Amino acid sequence: MPITKEDVLQVLDDPKLHSIRFSVGPIQVNSVEYDKVSDYIESGAIDIVPGKGKVSKYIPQKDTLITRDASPPLNENVRSNLLHECTHIISDVNKCDVTRLTDEAAAYIAQIAYLLLLLPSLEEPPLGPPLNNMMRQTMRLVNSYELGSPGGYGAMIDQRDIADLARAVYAIPDYHDINPEEKLAADGVALSDKQAENFYRRQLQRFIARDESERSMEEESQRLSAKVQGVSYENYVTSDNELQTLLDSYRRGGDPQKKTALQKLLRIFLTIDQRTAVQLLQRLSALRKNDIVSERFQSALPASERAPLLAALRLSR
Repeated sequence: MPITKEDVLQVLDDPKLHSIRFSVGPIQVNSVEYDKVSDYIESGAIDIVPGKGKVSKYIPQKDTLITRDASPPLNENVRSNLLHECTHIISDVNKCDVTRLTDEAAAYIAQIAYLLLLLPSLEEPPLGPPLNNMMRQTMRLVNSYELGSPGGYGAMIDQRDIADLARAVYAIPDYHDINPEEKLAADGVALSDKQAENFYRRQLQRFIARDESERSMEEESQRLSAKVQGVSYENYVTSDNELQTLLDSYRRGGDPQKKTALQKLLRIFLTIDQRTAVQLLQRLSALRKNDIVSERFQSALPASERAPLLAALRLSR
């Protein structure tokens, strides 16, 4: 029987994913990113299509995950295969500039790390077939970096290890059609207005749940409920100077700095009071001459980054 959307979401909701936290170049693999994937799926921006093949497959050009045929569903191999494909979604969502083989290496590391969490006593497969050789190499890499355990939290996989694993992946016949230098077609995942509202509502709920140090969970929940119901509450205060600084940081910075600036802007836009959100939405939706924040928002950010930020302001209204 085919794997369904609910099955994929069940895997992404597995608490064991909180034990996986590593990076392969710009690809950040952790529970926060898997939560983001889950929210894209729940919002309808990523389609889950039940398939009849032996493995699941994510198609970034179509924002579609075609699941495998499996009986019984959701055994350990099926679950880890789904996580492999959801790791590809992380790369697509974040527009990671990597080769396809590097992306496959990251997905296999995540898959095997998760599989070893599900089956701690799993033994290495026999040496010989290319798939077995790749799995043996990945299992040893997972163990050497202590992935899935506190000792491996935040591990950055060495480029030499990535290259070695990419070559092992390429040796598998199913990957022979990939040019080793071919870049991943990671063009992001677009959100319609309705999908964006759903997506950012979920992201806001997750943000509140993680932000216990700022205020109590009860207080945060009350604020979220009030915002959703359309009641105005003062919460996060911002200024034009702060917004200008973040927009300049995005314009002048490298990829990590751009990502940090976007995250801070998103947090502001999701948590400002309703009155400010309405005013800011009016200022930023179209270019306003002699309004420095509006001008920098329109000039510094590409349309693909402006759209989700404006959607977050609509949610805050």
